[in-house]
Amino acid sequence: MKLTWQDVDELAGALASRYPDINPLRVEVKELETMVTGLTEFGDDPASGTRSSLQAIQEAWYEKFEGG
Repeated sequence: MKLTWQDVDELAGALASRYPDINPLRVEVKELETMVTGLTEFGDDPASGTRSSLQAIQEAWYEKFEGG
């Protein structure tokens, strides 16, 4: 099953695994969108992502980055 924009924690985990050395807070919104839609696990409509969904993913990724 592919991930959608609503799968915030799963997308954050996939980003943390794929980019373990990148601080999520240093990633621009447009770059984050490209990173999310480029994940092999991602299967939603790339155009349906919103700024709020990207911010939620970025926050969850940062928690994982910090070890939380």
